Amino acid sequence: FSSSVLDSAVKAYKAIAVEVERRNNEEETKAETTRTNRTNSKEPGPPITLSDYHTTLLFAAFKRFEFGYFIASFWIGDGGLALYNPNDTMQVKLLGMPDAMEFSGEPSFLTMLDKLRPDIAIDTVFFSFAEDFEALILATDGITNPFFPSEEKIKSDAEWIKFWNVPLKRGSNGNPGCPELFDGSPVDVKGERLLDWLNFWVRGEHDDRTILIVKNHPDHRKIRARSARPGTTSSDRFKPDALESKEIPLPPKPVSLLKSQD
Repeated sequence: FSSSVLDSAVKAYKAIAVEVERRNNEEETKAETTRTNRTNSKEPGPPITLSDYHTTLLFAAFKRFEFGYFIASFWIGDGGLALYNPNDTMQVKLLGMPDAMEFSGEPSFLTMLDKLRPDIAIDTVFFSFAEDFEALILATDGITNPFFPSEEKIKSDAEWIKFWNVPLKRGSNGNPGCPELFDGSPVDVKGERLLDWLNFWVRGEHDDRTILIVKNHPDHRKIRARSARPGTTSSDRFKPDALESKEIPLPPKPVSLLKSQD
């Protein structure tokens, strides 16, 4: 399964590489046309490189089984990726670690090819199990930097709980929250209000902001199976061979809200 996750990251890298080649070919064609027409237009600048498209990448996939949820995640660079479940002893599960370049403190990027070498990239792939969850959260550094200004805070359960209940739900420091995300508002209303929330103001924080929140459907959570075969221990619940193989039929898709502000 880890190879499938890495394959997805490699596909993203290749898509960027193709775009770089396309842009360079386009610029070369324009330059050739200029020379042919003997115009006085300026010569094209230096070729575009992968570094011009430096980007971080976070993604996650999850599947429900009788024992709960299996989550696979990939995290390269900064930002944040976490599973939130207030009803669990461990209320927050961080689905990876922020990857900063040694000494400089700057993030690593997907476009650094060596980061996708299997022996290195495997450190960016994480697998987790959870009996239940309320929300899966992915956010770029335009959101995590203001609310999690250090690596210690990104790793802190208390800071994620605070983020969920204060700036996101109720608002903070003069910025309104997004209460519609937590009530029975229609999905399109939740999305619009979440987009409005992305306009929060924090001094010195103006980076691009993208957030993905997957809220687990209430009915989905209610019918979640907790039991394993008689005689299994609690730790066995996370072993597929200790469970019945039959899956519970899935209800409608979980509510997924992806909003971006450039």
